[in-house]
Amino acid sequence: SYTENNIAYERASKIAFAGEQNTGPEDPKEPIPSTATLWFNTTNSTWYKRIAGIWNASFTYTSAGDDDIVYNTITYSVKEGITFIEDNFASFRWEHYADVDKRIDPSTSNIVDMYVLSSDYVRNVEKWIANNFTTATPIAPNNFELSKIMDTIEPKAAIADHVAYIPVEFKYLFGSYAETENQAIFKVIKRLGVGYTDSEIKTEVSKKVNEYFAIDNWDFGDTFYFSELAAYLHKELGDYISSVVITPKYSSNEFTNLLSISCALNEVFMAVTTSNDVKIITQLAQSELVGE
Repeated sequence: SYTENNIAYERASKIAFAGEQNTGPEDPKEPIPSTATLWFNTTNSTWYKRIAGIWNASFTYTSAGDDDIVYNTITYSVKEGITFIEDNFASFRWEHYADVDKRIDPSTSNIVDMYVLSSDYVRNVEKWIANNFTTATPIAPNNFELSKIMDTIEPKAAIADHVAYIPVEFKYLFGSYAETENQAIFKVIKRLGVGYTDSEIKTEVSKKVNEYFAIDNWDFGDTFYFSELAAYLHKELGDYISSVVITPKYSSNEFTNLLSISCALNEVFMAVTTSNDVKIITQLAQSELVGE
């Protein structure tokens, strides 16, 4: 120990360390530097010496009271506190200049629109669908709620940036929870000779339509084309159906409006089709292309 400015200090040793044991009294919990030869086990208050790479409590030393020992004429004490190493002071100068093509302007001049689809909102919608729409339709978080969720983004923005959080909502398709103009009936012709019931075919068609609109398959602002969905259904349900067509649910809507549907930039597709939205027909007559 030594005293400086009337303050007593203890010198930190580089060969003696203290710490808890792990699974046994000769197994330190924390790694000890290879340069250390002494270890005080705070779990059982015992000193150990590293002998041939193994911590051994059987070695020669003199007890100096409490947990202190004298080893090779040096007194080692176990103290609870903190240690530090004093380095010589260093001074430096840092000069930073903006690039010649950059202008320093602390005012907000760049508005960044960030479209956000909340994972909680997605989970609530998936739960709502899984429960057969028995609860209230989930609502996406508003701008203020998103700013609280995304508060870690603000410190990373440039000083001239203003981040505007825009909530993304699902655009429901085909089922009764979609907007009226997007509600549809899938009319399919059953493949001849199959042993599936009409109910089984309706269930499979609605299931595949919903799978086609899995969230990972779409981006915000995408456009849906029925020709692509029809090709997918023929590929996946070739053993069930020979033909499929999409028609409006209500006669006030146009058949052609369902052949392509676009999302706004703050929307992403989600199909809410059920077996009630599928009808088995025998032929594609003109009368089947209009709503009821």
